Order: sequence, then structure tokens, then C-alpha cells
Amino acid sequence: MRFCHGVVKWIENQSRRISAPVVFSVSIIFLYGLAIITTYSAEVDTLVTYRGERSSAVTDAALELMWNDLQNISAQPHSYNSRAHERVRIFVLDRLRQIATAVSDVSFAEIIEDSDGFVITPSDLPDEKKAEYFEGENIYAVIRGNKNGNPGVLVSAHYDSVSTSFGKNFIFCSWTTDDGISVVVMLFLFEHFLSQRPDSTIVFNFNTGEEMGLLGAKQFLKHPLFNHVKYFLNIDSAGAAGRSTMHRASNYEVLKAFAGVHHALGSVIMQDVFKTGVMKSMTDFSIYDKANLKGLDMAYYKSRSRYHTPLDNIRSTNRGSVRYLAQSSLRTVSKLSSSRTKNVTSDNAHVPGVFFDCKWSCFDFSLLADQITDLGVVVIALSMNTFIAISLTAVIVGPLAIGGLLYYLIFKEKTLILERRGWLRVPGTLIILVLTNYVLLQIISAHNREVIYTADLPILTIFLISAVVVAIFLQVCEIISPGSQSLNIHLELALLYWILSLVGVIFQIKMHLGGSYIFIIQYFGSLIACGLALVPYIKDIKSHRIDSIQLTDRDNSRDGNEDDNIDNDTRSDQSLEHAPLLPALTSDENTGAWTFTISDQAIESLIELVQFIFISLIPGVIYLQLGFFSVYSLRHTVTDGSPYILPYAVISFATIAILLPLTPFICRILRTGRILSLQVNVVLAVAVCGAFVATLTKFPFSEQYPMKMFYEQVVDLTSASSDNFTFGGVVTLTGIPAYVPRVMAEMPSTRGILTSCSAYPIRPSLNACSYPGLSPADYVAPGSPKEWIDVVMEEDVTPREYIIRIYGKNTRALELIIPKDVYLSSESTLQFDIIQSPGGTNYNSSKQIPSISGHFYAIDLWARCNLSGGKCDGSVPFIVRVSNPSGSQINWEALQNVKAAGNYDEWIPRLVPDGLDENDHTEIGRIPALDELFHYMPPWATFLKRTNGLVKVIKGVRS
Repeated sequence: MRFCHGVVKWIENQSRRISAPVVFSVSIIFLYGLAIITTYSAEVDTLVTYRGERSSAVTDAALELMWNDLQNISAQPHSYNSRAHERVRIFVLDRLRQIATAVSDVSFAEIIEDSDGFVITPSDLPDEKKAEYFEGENIYAVIRGNKNGNPGVLVSAHYDSVSTSFGKNFIFCSWTTDDGISVVVMLFLFEHFLSQRPDSTIVFNFNTGEEMGLLGAKQFLKHPLFNHVKYFLNIDSAGAAGRSTMHRASNYEVLKAFAGVHHALGSVIMQDVFKTGVMKSMTDFSIYDKANLKGLDMAYYKSRSRYHTPLDNIRSTNRGSVRYLAQSSLRTVSKLSSSRTKNVTSDNAHVPGVFFDCKWSCFDFSLLADQITDLGVVVIALSMNTFIAISLTAVIVGPLAIGGLLYYLIFKEKTLILERRGWLRVPGTLIILVLTNYVLLQIISAHNREVIYTADLPILTIFLISAVVVAIFLQVCEIISPGSQSLNIHLELALLYWILSLVGVIFQIKMHLGGSYIFIIQYFGSLIACGLALVPYIKDIKSHRIDSIQLTDRDNSRDGNEDDNIDNDTRSDQSLEHAPLLPALTSDENTGAWTFTISDQAIESLIELVQFIFISLIPGVIYLQLGFFSVYSLRHTVTDGSPYILPYAVISFATIAILLPLTPFICRILRTGRILSLQVNVVLAVAVCGAFVATLTKFPFSEQYPMKMFYEQVVDLTSASSDNFTFGGVVTLTGIPAYVPRVMAEMPSTRGILTSCSAYPIRPSLNACSYPGLSPADYVAPGSPKEWIDVVMEEDVTPREYIIRIYGKNTRALELIIPKDVYLSSESTLQFDIIQSPGGTNYNSSKQIPSISGHFYAIDLWARCNLSGGKCDGSVPFIVRVSNPSGSQINWEALQNVKAAGNYDEWIPRLVPDGLDENDHTEIGRIPALDELFHYMPPWATFLKRTNGLVKVIKGVRS
């Protein structure tokens, strides 16, 4: 005990020699580290060795079975337009039948192949001038519930991937998580609920075509099973790592099913981002929600740099992530299918929910010992109506309570006089913080804006510089106009957060946005801080004194000289603002007892500590947690063309939100602190400047977080220059302007060739750079590209009706391209009727012909023909009838220039580029230009496909 006391005294003495700005900066770093721990302590366990709850049904045997299934599914890319897709479809069917066979009574279960459905619809993608016809191959596994009349539950995931990944499409743009993990989890859920029959019917929708525009979900809406479900859980991905998070919830009723998930992660802020259109990425949730189903959207969010790229493979994930998703999905579906779940026609059917995860402990104790109870993370969920009522009550009652207390103390008791000095600290600090962050963002954006992509360094740099600037600003304020009260600063903070809360209430009422909960929490903290700041001025409390608390040391021996280094001035009475942060420490040498004398000053210090906890520590950790979550979700989207300002704006917002409520405590420290020594000044300056210089000079990409580029190869047979490239066409890489040319310079085929770059129209922040591509002849399909696609157009018997036949070899993805000058006005429309498809579908008078009318420039045509069986051989065409029943103005001559395109999306990654291997010309799945890029690109770069095909061959009627 004597040793501990000596250590405490040494720390106290040394602390007095350190000035306030240093203490403050160290505190910021500590808070920064604390937020990392509280945010990612459970994440580490999840990603490495997550074991789940002790009562979990996800046993080790079940986990190994899911892992084996995942290995089978993610063996190679399996886009809809590939042979591997058929292999995965058969594998999923076989596994479902194997699971069903192992159960003695399967009379309540059914496996359905939806091979009759089709979807023809305007595209949901940003290009509104496109339509899609799709013949899907969904698989439905149905478990009928014990109780008739209960609302059914839909569980949905897609089993197709993009062609550049082993596993979604972000405008252009799957990994093992997108959506391989979700598929194996659904297989596990099917097996679980077969053995433990649920109260409600559960439909598992293993859909395909999600990557081409959520087409599999649209197909399900046309199936009779759609009428038997009311709830749904969609499992997808917006990234390639981390825990799955709850992105969106249709209403409060279904939200409650997620609230009890172990180690749950999610915030209504993400839902607000989707609702306001800030995030354009789409999942099947959008389709089901518009169809009036009520459900949840779970997805991964981290490591988007690997998302949809060849790096997104089974090596990127682990068993812990699989178990976590299986366990959270199991609990959610169990609650949704429980007989205790209310019907969606209840009062909460249309009421949105507000939700956010809450860390009850700074550490996940399960990391330390399995025997210790894991406090973990829970999700707090409440209805929007309740949240509005709480927020509105706080906005109205808060000012009345604080105002009434001030009136009582000033005019009734006359114990409080608000001084003129010390005001405007908060608005001044806010202005300084905004200006500082603006300047920092301008400098970083001008010199190295991509650094946020791979490093956390900008976060720490902006934090440190902002902290030092605030400390200097407040030090100047203390010199110019010293204030003797912290009450005025707390009142200013309360007013600021009251304004923010009021604005939040308006958005809650008008737009049902719940993200303002962070301001409400901060506002409650400021009210508590204001109330505590007034405590010393209340007579009954001010006169209260606790003389002593005895804490007896077992070792009665003490060193009588321990207190020799204690400054005498620490024992003297101090003013209200200069009270010590800790009570005075004294001792009785005869008894060996420790005595703490708690005076008015000690009570005031305790009050200040509680204020710090409620107004700064708790909200600060929440802001940092949300900040990290948002930054890790957004920082890799810059290579998709998203604005660079988004991740930096999140950092700046979190910085301001954390530093601003520290104002009263900084002022207190500055008032009692000492001047910085020269040595400390130098160390602090070097640390801050070093972090800043490193931020401006660090290379932004790495092998772990590579830069993404969009790949496309177009062989345009209508172009006069196409023969010059030996039918290799043009390869286009779209990405960050400063770095794409560096990647292209590594390609052997680009040496000595002048490449061209220009701004990409859809994403102006990206450049599209082109160069002649290696010919895909004999690799993608037999023969030359000019033999792969053909289009024939003839006038029908009826005047002004045309029949277009499109032939495609070795592809399920064809495209009809309509010349823009066909439409003579913006009101001009055409009707397109699908008469026949290569998938063997012939529409006649006894069957409704799929048709769509509109102002379209392109129609994607997806056939169900079997690539593995060689049925997509070009002998059976897509037949489309074009007419103008509306009578609008059409340039029929221009229609003679219609084109067709065949998209080729089958690629098997090679370790050796085709240019170096002359013995493998006939093997399908090799794309020489893409193999070259895969082999020679720098380790800090990767790629994903840009459009429907990796290779697009275009041919016109007159070609």
C-alpha cells in the first residue's frame, strides 16, 4: 500500500509539471483509443474466433458444414451468364434435397424451382432509359408453419456473383460474403427449422439475377408464394468484411426481432442515408419493401476495396464471420416466425423504428474468459412515435426546467449572479473548429485526398491539430477575458444542443429520420451538466459537508515523510473555479488509516467529473463509434466515384462534436495549468507536424486496401477501326485519374501505344482510359467475334411494325440498342414485345406476350438457355417486335440503324496471361486482356467489371 501511495504521489507531482494543452492532447488520444476499443473489441472476436453464445444452435459441426458449402460455392466466379452459375444452382438444389431427405417427416416442406417466371421492367439503375427482360432461376425452400393464419416469413439471399468475384453491384459493380456466406447460412436455417418446425411458414428464396438489377427479387413477387409472406429478412453485402450490420428496417414491429441479437451492430443513421438518397447502392430490400412486405436488411460494410474484386474470395473471410451471421440470422428469423410476433396489420405496421447499438462495457469480457458473463452489445429500439414524444418533451421541458431553476436562484434565493465575463466560448470554439477543419480538408484534398482510403492517419491528424488549435484559442480567451464561472459555458452548450435537437425533431416529424438521436443524447447530457453546475448555488447542498471517510490499511506501517513533497497551497481553500479535481488526501500516522476530507470544493470536483461523463465522455465515445463506422463504410467508395468529401466530412463532424463539449473542462485546465516548457513544446510540435506531413505524403493504396478500377472490353464491329485491333476492340479502365495511367503503363500490350483518358460522364471524379485490347477470339466463344453475334431486322405484315432477331453464341446476355434519333420528341415512345427467347420460351396467343412501352435506348435480354449444355449456340434467336401503338413521332428510318450486343461474362482467373500461353486457345473462360491485367497490375490495384459483360461485342443490322 505504501508503494502504491508513493506511485500516486509521484504521478501527482509529475502531472503538475505538465501544462494544460499537453494534458488535453493526451486526453484526446486516450479518448480516441478508448473509442477504438469499445467499437472493435467485439469485432476482433467476431472476425477471428467468434464462438457465439453458449446456448447457440450453431455448433462446431454445423459451422464446418457451412464452411464446406462455402468452399464449394465460392470455387470460382459464378455470374448469371456463366457455366459456374449452373453448377452452383445444382449444388444448392442438391444440398436442399439432401437436408430434406435426412428428416423423417418432410410433409410440411417443399422445394420449388421457379423456371417459369420472367421479369420485364424499366431498370432501377440510374440509367432510366433502359429496360430489362429476365428469365430467372430462383429456388424456393418452403417450411409450412405449425399454426395456420400466422404471417409467413421470407428469408432471401442471392446465389449469383459478379464475374470478377468469387462470391453485388454498386451501380456498375460480390464476394464470398456477397452472397456466398448468406446462401450457406440459409441452408443452415433450412435444416434448423426442419428439425424445429416454426409457428409461421418460412420461405427461403435462393434467388439469382440480383447483380443485374435485383431481378430475382422481382421475379419472386410474381410467384404465388409471395401472397403467403408478410415479414422478410434480406441478407446481402455492401462491403467485404466486418460483422454484418442491420442497415434498414421497414417498421418498428420487425425491428424488435433484431433488438436481441447477440453482439448486434447497426444504427438508424444508415437507414437515413438510404432514405435520403445519399447512398445509391441497392439490395433486394428495396423490392420487398416497395411490395409492402415488412422486414430487415442485413449486410456487411467493411473492406469495400475488395468488394466485387478477385480479392473477394474465401481467404478474405473466416469461420467466425460465418458463425456470427448464422447466429444473428437464426435469432432474427426465430423471432419473426414466432407466434408471439404481432400481425403486421397492428398499430405498429406503418410506424418506422429508431435503433442503435449500445456498448454496455468498454471491453468484451468473452475475450478474457468464457466463464465471465459477456456484457457485449445490445440494440436499443423504439418506435418513431415514442422517439418523437421523448424528443419533443425534452425540447419543451428542458429549457423550462433550467430557466425555472435559474429564476429561482437569481431572483428568489439571490445566490447566483451571472457575470459578464467568460461568455461566447462555445460559439467561438465552434467557429474555430469549423474553420480549422475546412482549411485542413482543403490542404489534404489538394495534396493527397486519397490517403483516407487505406490509412487512419488523417483521422488522428485532424483530431490532434483541431485539439491544439482549440487549446490555443481558449488560452487566448482566458488571457483576454478570464471567466470565473463554467456555468455560462454549460448554458451555451445546452442552448446549442437544444437548437440541434429542435431541428432533429422537425426532421423526425416531416421525414421520419431518426439519426438525430445522437443530438438528443447530447442534449440530455447538457441538461444534466447545467443542473449539476447549479448545485453549488443551492444553499442546502452547499452547506452539506462530509467530514471524513475511513479506509483502513491492513499494513499500519507508513513512511512519515511521504507528504514532504506536497505543495502547501494544495491544502488551502480554493475558489469555486480553482477547486482541485480530487479531494485532499491526509493520513493519521498513529492509526495508519487513510482519511479523505470531502469539502465543498471536493463536491464541486465530483460534480465536474459527473458533468464530464455525461456531456463529453459518453457522447464522445458514441460520436467516435459512429464516426469509425461511417468512415469505414464510406472511405472505399471514393474509387466508385463517390464524393471525397463524405469520409472527411464524417471525420470533421466527429472532431467538432467531440471537442466542443470539452470546452468548459479545457478552460478549467487552462486556468489551473502552467506554461509549456520548451522541450514539451518541441515534442508536441514535432508530433503534430509529423502526423500532418505523413498524411500529405503517404501513398494512399496498399495490397491490403487496393485501388479499384472498372474493367470493360468492347469489340464494336460497326466501327471502321475494329479490324485494326484484330477484333480485340478497346479495353477501358475507369478509376482515379492520377493512378489508372500508372496501372496501364505496366501492361506489355500498352508499350509504345498512346493511351487516351477522359472524364467518365456518370462519375466525373473518375477517368476512363482506353487502349487496344488483346483479342478474345476462340477464348470467349469459338471462332472470331464477328461470328458471335448477329442481328436481323425485317418489316412485319402490319405497317410500321418491325421484327428484330438477335442471335448470340455462348451467351445468355444479349442487348438491343436503339438509336437515340429514333425518338423525335421527349414524348415519343415505342412498344417492345418479346416473341421468343433462346431459353426455349415461345409466346403465342394462349400466353401473354411480355411487353413494355417507353422511351428506351437499350433493352437487356437475359435468356435461360443452358451454357453447360451448349444450348446457347446462336441457333435460336431473341425475337422482339417493335411497334408504335401510341402514334407518337418516330423516325422509322433511324430505326434501321438498330444494333445488338452480346455480353460475355465468364472468366476464370489465370496465374499466367494468355499472351504467354499458346496451348490453351479452346478453353472457355479465358479473357486475354483481363488475364494480362490480372497478372501485371501493381499489388496496390485491383479491378471489377463495369457493365453487364467483361467483353461486349456490338454488331449492327447493316454491319
